[in-house]
Amino acid sequence: MFCVKSVLVFLVLTFIAASSVFSQSDRDAPIVVKTLLVNLPVIVSDKQGRHVSGLKPEDFKVTSGGVSNEIVYFSDAQMPLNVAIVLDETGSVSGVLGGIRKAAKQFVSRLEPDDQCMVVTFGDKVRVRQPLTSNKNKIDGSLNSIRGIPGGIGLMNQAILEVVREQFAGVTGRKAIIVLTDAGEIVNRTRTMLEELIEGDTVVYSIYYPTTTFGLKGSKQTLAELTEKTPVGILSRMADVTAGRLLVADGSDFVSQFQTITDELKKMYILGFYPEESTDGKANNIDLRLVRTDLVLRTKSAIRPKAKLKPNVPSN
Repeated sequence: MFCVKSVLVFLVLTFIAASSVFSQSDRDAPIVVKTLLVNLPVIVSDKQGRHVSGLKPEDFKVTSGGVSNEIVYFSDAQMPLNVAIVLDETGSVSGVLGGIRKAAKQFVSRLEPDDQCMVVTFGDKVRVRQPLTSNKNKIDGSLNSIRGIPGGIGLMNQAILEVVREQFAGVTGRKAIIVLTDAGEIVNRTRTMLEELIEGDTVVYSIYYPTTTFGLKGSKQTLAELTEKTPVGILSRMADVTAGRLLVADGSDFVSQFQTITDELKKMYILGFYPEESTDGKANNIDLRLVRTDLVLRTKSAIRPKAKLKPNVPSN
């Protein structure tokens, strides 16, 4: 897991026009906003890579424009978790659905009573198999109902937008999406979806599994080489901008990937603050640090918060 002691994120004064092309310069451009609440998902670990829980707001220090910012919202591992399991059900992945079901059910079994989970599939269309619920029997039943479809066009972008815009609308606290796909049907028209993730506070974990359909199963390519391929690169980008991770499965055993995600989500923090406004029109750097130097953190690589008035601070 890639961890850093501090994270530098930038904000811009205006949104980029929707018709613009999503390029490298676009996604690396500094961003600045005025008096808008910023929520940061944060994963903290020690220098041996073990996740750390039990931290308080005073354990973090946030500055923007060289000015210290007050943490006005803090959600820790005691807050309920909301998770969307988003599955590719196109024909090319039908052979691994058994392994996915097994691992997903084990993941669900470890959720706390107040946690909620939902199941969404994408193929010829997006299907909400089970809305958010804490009823584990309903979640298991929805997983059992997935059989895979012949062909399919892979509407991953729409599935993620459905979760973020509709299913997670009004939901506060810890939110995560676990998307599983072989990336074979992912299209490159991802600008809207990525912007929605940058603006939100939902963490995305991408589980990629190569299949023989696309000539990648059994290849000796490294993860870095795989991310150079556009579809896998999109999965990596989704994880990067949200403080998640890209994980690779062998197509038959998904248990270790789900276990990694479980370990992180149970110790995820959400920090909310108002960044200092820029007075000269230039970007203000935002710096998030830990007071304890023996710990390291991982958070979003980019921020563009949605408009939100100061009084509307999420309540615990």
